[in-house]
Amino acid sequence: MGYINFAKANCKNCYKCIRVCPVKAIKINNDQAEIVEELCIACGQCLLNCPQNAKTIKSDRPLVESFIKNGYLTAVSLAPSFAGLFNFSPLKLITALKKLGFNWVGETSVGADIIAKSYEKIYNSSEWDIAITTACPSVNLYFQKYHPDLLKYLIPVASPMIAHGRYIKELLGKDTKVIFIGPCLAKKVEANDAGSIDAVLSFEDLLTWICDEKIDVENLDESPLDNYSTPVASNYPIRGLSYNTIKNKSKKRQHITVSGIDQINQLIQAIKTGQLSNCWIEATACKESCIEGPGMPKNSNVIMVEERIRNYAKNKRTYKDVKEYTTKVFQHYPRIKLNLTIPSEEEIRSILKKIGKNTEKEELNCGACGYNSCKEKAIAVYNGIANLYMCLPYMRSKAESLAETVLKTTPNGIIVADENLDILEMNKAAFQMFYLNENKIKGLNISNIMDADYYLQVLKSNKNIKEKIIHLPNYDIIVKLSIYYLKDEHLLIGIYTDITEKINEEKAKIELKKKTAEMAQKVILKQMTIAQEIASLLGETTAETRVMLTKLIDLLQGSDDVI
Repeated sequence: MGYINFAKANCKNCYKCIRVCPVKAIKINNDQAEIVEELCIACGQCLLNCPQNAKTIKSDRPLVESFIKNGYLTAVSLAPSFAGLFNFSPLKLITALKKLGFNWVGETSVGADIIAKSYEKIYNSSEWDIAITTACPSVNLYFQKYHPDLLKYLIPVASPMIAHGRYIKELLGKDTKVIFIGPCLAKKVEANDAGSIDAVLSFEDLLTWICDEKIDVENLDESPLDNYSTPVASNYPIRGLSYNTIKNKSKKRQHITVSGIDQINQLIQAIKTGQLSNCWIEATACKESCIEGPGMPKNSNVIMVEERIRNYAKNKRTYKDVKEYTTKVFQHYPRIKLNLTIPSEEEIRSILKKIGKNTEKEELNCGACGYNSCKEKAIAVYNGIANLYMCLPYMRSKAESLAETVLKTTPNGIIVADENLDILEMNKAAFQMFYLNENKIKGLNISNIMDADYYLQVLKSNKNIKEKIIHLPNYDIIVKLSIYYLKDEHLLIGIYTDITEKINEEKAKIELKKKTAEMAQKVILKQMTIAQEIASLLGETTAETRVMLTKLIDLLQGSDDVI
């Protein structure tokens, strides 16, 4: 399908799109929301409710511009909600469309006139006990995908858009490029499947295009439409008013209007429980029907939109006689089978246990993950649509448990205090470090256990202290002190790392080195003394030896004379 763009940078993982999606057709993949196209009914609720504006309707504008550029005959099927866009004459928009290059512009509501006869026939037929209109493609998709057992109640008649597209191609030629412009996202899906519409633009697409071309619609002259509907058909987009296109109602029926998937679900329940009979049901996915579609300009006022449409229809100039239309309007709505597997109760319980939900009492069904119940999310996990860690209570509990474990096991003393320096929390290491009773910190102030100057310094300067080495004489310890000021939370966090033993060890090492150096010096001096003594002795001995040898030589030389 691919009709919705996701801006990944904007997606903040808030799960709101999942919460508002009536069929949970959104998958979280790598912390980013994605449409599961197979499950989607193109209602556009995710678009309307995304707080980050991370989703937009994919535009067919490049395709439409290529039609115009390549010389195709282009015809616009303009949704009747166009009459509610401006607080000036809507016929000025026709001039703007012609300036953009479109050759022909007609009202989609002509399609409502075209299908009116078929509606009338079914309305008066005894064969139809319950009849549900098929003008809304999102509702049709909902029944086709999720309630195929009720497809027999859908009227086998094309929507006004499809009927009008068929009519235009009959009138202008099959090669004509028909572009629907309106407020509906689901029309993109319907157009893709039907073949009578070549491209779909949202009103927002159109107004952006007009703005890009610097066309000032308000200051344009009016232009006539090439194809007008009846005034009654012009009211078609207003909730409950498509019923009025049926002229002859020979059979008495209950007329029911349902809008929004919540109401449609109630309708489905009423049908399945046999509470309804002999009724004509107008069903639309948008709560205010077509005047509140996701393709309407942002910040549109539905009250004013409806009022403008009513005034336009009331003051309409001319229209074609409905009897002249012979366009075929039959449309089949087949079942669309989904590739979803419902896990066993045992498999669901196994998934839930992984996120700490071992019993039904632990299933909070809070909806924070976007799903209506923990079991519904477990089914989504089983099908690879959701992930386990979307459960916010579980992740919070896990984070708190992890934080608590860190606080309990860290050897560092941690003190949490308010801006008055009243102690709010201490961990076990801090209690031991400052010889405090764990049950007696209520009303205790930082100044009661130590000098509070450093905390006051952080408060005053709004600058954190990091790993400052200080001596706490009252406890005879040396610590590295870090103090962090959480201004938004009005908290101070003091972290004390006891380095007394380390400092003492370093002192001992220094002392050992000093003693070793002194001993080495003594040894050197002693060795030097011994060397000097040895040298002196060697010197004396050498002199004596020389004297004795000289005398011996002299004696030996003198003995020859005697002989």
